[in-house]
Amino acid sequence: MELSALRDVRRKVDVFKAETGTRFAARLELKQPDPIDDWSAADATALMNSARRIIKAVHDEHDFGEIHLFFSVPLGAAILLGHGLNSMGIVQAYEEQLTGGYAPSCRLDLR
Repeated sequence: MELSALRDVRRKVDVFKAETGTRFAARLELKQPDPIDDWSAADATALMNSARRIIKAVHDEHDFGEIHLFFSVPLGAAILLGHGLNSMGIVQAYEEQLTGGYAPSCRLDLR
């Protein structure tokens, strides 16, 4: 799952997949049409609630055992999203690296 709110993460996820040989059963891209430069609490809450509803609907429809989460959002928004993903199984989050690309950051068992 890709969540692009500050900048588009698609290319970096493609690089990660190519470099690591990682394969995913499906790919869900959630993009903010225009990046938000100045986030308010209301922006973060609305966007993360919307993302959570979409992720839950896809998860419930396909019953994935694990969600891989690549995102570009402010830290507070990431925390809100994580809070909303309870009971969705295993969530593997990836952190954007200063050198480019992504690396696994934390793995949560939310069953």
